[in-house]
Amino acid sequence: MEKDFLELIRAYNIINFINSEYFEELMNFDKIDCYFDCDGVLFDTIKVSFNEMSLDYKNIPTDPNIQAWISEYYKKVDWTDLLNRGGEINEACKKLIFLKNLNIFKNMAVATHRHSYLNEGVSKKQVFNERAKGITVFDIPHKIPKEVALNSIGNILVDDSKSKITSWVNSGGIGVLFKDSVNELILPTLETPYFITSEILDVIKVTFILKYFEKISDLNKEKSLTKNR
Repeated sequence: MEKDFLELIRAYNIINFINSEYFEELMNFDKIDCYFDCDGVLFDTIKVSFNEMSLDYKNIPTDPNIQAWISEYYKKVDWTDLLNRGGEINEACKKLIFLKNLNIFKNMAVATHRHSYLNEGVSKKQVFNERAKGITVFDIPHKIPKEVALNSIGNILVDDSKSKITSWVNSGGIGVLFKDSVNELILPTLETPYFITSEILDVIKVTFILKYFEKISDLNKEKSLTKNR
């Protein structure tokens, strides 16, 4: 029964879901926080920059010297230019504003790692201020894990880095791996304990699924306590 219900929610078109009774129920749940990575989720800067460095963005080298070279590139590149050249992924800024206006999250923000505050950090905030006014941007020094800078427990992070999503989940958070090669919302498994999607609006369905089963769990606990009295 639960599996059938999950499949029903997963398969819903976003607009149809918002107009359904399930969305009305979602509005009654306690709100959580939702954070979106910038590069590779909202803006296509990863592909553009790795192409310029003649590197495969899908197979990032772990060699310390290459990592240092990549970091140096990101410190020096013109981030306003890079963001404009990379462009938004699937009208991401419009979708951020749409999500904010739905008012389903306690806090909703962009959570991006930066290599340089004056260059990268300021440029990203300016671009989001122009394209998605009112959306908060947390620019986090790249050596500080997102789960350290932000409260991960029970909250959502959408990121294209599997290692960052895994760390977020291991710290009690809800991970949504952004992967442009998938065409539907993929539910967590024992092997991959996080959601996978190529559509940032799927956080609406992710939130409902989480809150629905949290409610079911609470009801089962109440029944168990009542039974044992």
